[in-house]
Amino acid sequence: MLWSFWGSIVFAGVGILSDIIQNEPFTLNLLNNVLVILWSGVVITNAILPGPKKNRESKIILAGFFVFGLFALNANLVGLNILPWEWSREENRFSRLSRRLGLCGGQSFFRQRGQAAEPGA
Repeated sequence: MLWSFWGSIVFAGVGILSDIIQNEPFTLNLLNNVLVILWSGVVITNAILPGPKKNRESKIILAGFFVFGLFALNANLVGLNILPWEWSREENRFSRLSRRLGLCGGQSFFRQRGQAAEPGA
């Protein structure tokens, strides 16, 4: 996951430079589609593979990433004309993923805050 994160940062910089040099947007769109498909595969694989025992928040976040990865995979396969339909709800799924991350972060914050207050009570 960390490798794909750093790769995405490097690709973003190269893509911006390519757009500036060529004075045209989306000059590396085809390569972007391929990289998103690979990234989706990494996310889906990490969500499915067994690992250390996961708490409730981890399961919620992994489920969100799994579903978002499937929709990102769909959108980019459609963009490469590999899938025949033009249906995509990737933005909607990203919104749901963001809400899940916020929910889990909030729950974790308040749980830790409650534990920190208990010893002094």
